[in-house]
Amino acid sequence: MKRPALVPTRSALTVAAVAVLTACASNSAAFTSSSDREGTTKGVLCPDVIPASPTMVSPTNGATGVADGNFSLVLTSSAYAIEVKAPGGATVALPVPSPAPSSSPAPSDETFAVPALQPATTYAVVGLFDAGTSCEITTSIGTFTTQ
Repeated sequence: MKRPALVPTRSALTVAAVAVLTACASNSAAFTSSSDREGTTKGVLCPDVIPASPTMVSPTNGATGVADGNFSLVLTSSAYAIEVKAPGGATVALPVPSPAPSSSPAPSDETFAVPALQPATTYAVVGLFDAGTSCEITTSIGTFTTQ
């Protein structure tokens, strides 16, 4: 008796395609789909390794009595864009950071010139990794309260 020809079904082809894609993806472990971060597949590959977020050097996290503007915000250097958020979420505009003076204990630190702020207000310092992309991650770096 003659055997019928094997014709792959749609589900078999799907399983095979998934297996090939999984094998290929395992070779590029430095990236994951943006769906891993945002819950929807956008067809974008995002970095799989997220660098450590910066820390506040000056003022320190949770500091109170900080000058109400015109001071230097010093953070450890990182791959994050930095924002200072006022209560309610408004972003305080910061200029591009400058390196810390070479006399600093950590010359790789970044210094941001903070403009005038509201007195007796708690501000949040936020880091954005992959800012402006579908892979953007926001992390809290710390807070400070003005005098």
